[in-house]
Amino acid sequence: MPVSLAPHSPEAGYFPSNIAHILPQRREQQKDIAESCMNE
Repeated sequence: MPVSLAPHSPEAGYFPSNIAHILPQRREQQKDIAESCMNE
């Protein structure tokens, strides 16, 4: 976890939900990249 961001951040409550939203997106992107690599 990026400790330097959280303590002084006014929107500390924003991070957990943001991370939960981003991780699935990342996984989808990686899947797309892997598929396009296999297609080429």
